[in-house]
Amino acid sequence: MDAQAKNTAMPRPPQRLMPRSLRVKLMLFMALCVVLSILSFGAYMARMQATERHLHIQTEMAAMAQNLAAISAIFMATEDFAGLEAATSRFVVEDYIESILVIDTQGKPVAEFVVDAERWSPVFRSKFVAPPSHSGSASSLDGASCGFPAAQGSSVQGEIEFCWYPIKAGTILGWVRVSYTQPRFGAIVWAIWLRSLGMIFFSSAAALGLLWLLLRKPTQAMIRATEFAAGLDQGMGQALLPYSGVAELESLGVALNNLSARLKEQHDELLNRQFALDQHAIVSITDLNGDITYANDRFCEISRYSRAEVLGKNHRLINSGQHPPEMFAELWHKISHGEVWRGEILNRDKLGGLYWTDATLVPLLGPDGLPAQYIGIRTDITQRKLAEQAAHAANRAKSEFLANMSHEIRTPMNGVIGMVDVLQETALKPAQQRMLSTIQQSSQALLQILNDILDFSKIEAGKLEVESIPTCLRDVAEGAAQLMLAISDSRSVEVSVFVSPALPRWMLCDPTRLRQVLLNLLGNAVKFSSPQTGRHARAILHVGPCLLGQGPQGKQGVRFVV
Repeated sequence: MDAQAKNTAMPRPPQRLMPRSLRVKLMLFMALCVVLSILSFGAYMARMQATERHLHIQTEMAAMAQNLAAISAIFMATEDFAGLEAATSRFVVEDYIESILVIDTQGKPVAEFVVDAERWSPVFRSKFVAPPSHSGSASSLDGASCGFPAAQGSSVQGEIEFCWYPIKAGTILGWVRVSYTQPRFGAIVWAIWLRSLGMIFFSSAAALGLLWLLLRKPTQAMIRATEFAAGLDQGMGQALLPYSGVAELESLGVALNNLSARLKEQHDELLNRQFALDQHAIVSITDLNGDITYANDRFCEISRYSRAEVLGKNHRLINSGQHPPEMFAELWHKISHGEVWRGEILNRDKLGGLYWTDATLVPLLGPDGLPAQYIGIRTDITQRKLAEQAAHAANRAKSEFLANMSHEIRTPMNGVIGMVDVLQETALKPAQQRMLSTIQQSSQALLQILNDILDFSKIEAGKLEVESIPTCLRDVAEGAAQLMLAISDSRSVEVSVFVSPALPRWMLCDPTRLRQVLLNLLGNAVKFSSPQTGRHARAILHVGPCLLGQGPQGKQGVRFVV
């Protein structure tokens, strides 16, 4: 059933009238040329000989008519018709003469002999025959008219021709007509054709034999070159012994050897590249429908499918179902339009395990410039993705820990700060007041550290929000300097703020984040300032305008210098 369906589905190749072998075609062509040449020459020679024979007989008949007319002139002048008939009978000697007729000027037959069953007998007719015209005679003898068309005075009936000649004795006394046929022409032509056929046979045999001797080695060399070229895909790198008897075949052999060497070199280079690629990359090739037509060992290894299990199957076989349909819609849109798609894909192996690949999908274009198939080159990034996920989880845990810790510590710190504020409202000794002030400053510093830790955790979690509200820069700068007084006094560093009058009083910014930046700058300035003996160091915060960018596209900004 399958074989029958296969035979029905596959059309049979059309039958060829000409052989496919170049050697046979060349020999047939040369034989045809020889045969046609000999046939043409034989036909030409047969026609020439037949024409010559016809002219020869026509000349003989004209001479006979002339002789008979000369003899008949005597008998016509004396009106000796019996003698004329006897004299006429003596001219019936050629086997191709059909009849001899002598008429007077009125067209009345005087003597006539006609062949009947190869016997000559006289015929007496009362019918008058009009004499022919002399105009346009084609005979070689003066006065004879032979083989002319009927309109010019001759009669041609089949293969019988008439030759007329006038009987003259001062004046025209009558006419002599010799009717003749050429029964030997067919035999002559047949003999010529037989000789031509013999020449054709022997000439063709000799030409084909010589042609076979001349073409045997070149055609064998061409057959070897054809077989060598047909097997180049399997026999790359092999060499063909060039045939030196023909320059073109020798050049063909050299070219095939060079092609074989280049194919072997390119094939080896391709294998080396493929080997290097297979050691690292996961490679697969699909058709336009996504059905897999090639998969390397790395693909089978990571997907846990054998090559037989994936060939012919759609690439959705390893789809994990973890990506949105929009991603695959964009993927197919790009590669179907001849563009390269790059991205990270999570796949599922045969046992249900998941693995990540960094994929590059490249459309391979056909001769029409449209995608013919797609090749996918992937790299296993499962370990990297697991490490990233672990790092992300660790960062998230750290951020959550810092946020929880800052909140947990902030509660008792608020209690400490609150109690300090309560104690400051009571009557204290100067020493107690200084110790309480130190506790308050330390608590504020610790609270600032907790705020910074909470901000860092927000930054890592991507939850830090920056406000844009009207802010007085002078108030923010002076507030930051005021917060640094406790630390700066303990280190004998004087902190001062200078705000340029060129700046507007109000600007859009986040005052809290700006205050943190200024505190960091002033804290570093105070920390790394070394006062001289007996003198105070000085940290100055200068707030002034600046130009962000260059040229007409530049914008006004604020610069903070400590």
